[in-house]
Amino acid sequence: TTTVVGFLKKITGLESVNMGDVFRAMAADLGMDVVEFADYVRAHPGIDEDADRKQIEIARRGRVILEGRLAGLMAGRAGADAYRVWIGCDVRIRAGRVARREGQDQEEALKGVLRREKAERERYLSLYGFDLEDMSCYDLVVDSAGMQAERIARMIAGKAGFDAGS
Repeated sequence: TTTVVGFLKKITGLESVNMGDVFRAMAADLGMDVVEFADYVRAHPGIDEDADRKQIEIARRGRVILEGRLAGLMAGRAGADAYRVWIGCDVRIRAGRVARREGQDQEEALKGVLRREKAERERYLSLYGFDLEDMSCYDLVVDSAGMQAERIARMIAGKAGFDAGS
């Protein structure tokens, strides 16, 4: 998604905020990786509340690409005029991307991705009644497997009303 957002920024001229980066920085500040931090956050709901307020504030500002697992939900809660997109793919492909980015073994990355997703799914269901597997709040759902990031960005920009070029 981050690569897609990079292309979207070039196409649209909008700024972007990556809530995953914010989450990773918070984890690092506590000396944790994102998987450990996801477990920690479950026991400390104030962290989610702070992140939610930040996302809602950003979404209300408008004219921004807000990247994060809850960005679509928070844009809706903010009443923002937003085009909400979910970019996903098979868990093994995601784990491979994490392994390359983090310099991990593929199976280690897969276990971490599955553990994090389970923790987040439970947390989001508990806090928001929101199921990460429910795509009904999105205007567009994209399977990124086998698609180039630039192509995805152009498709999103075009559907959101920006001149995506050719």
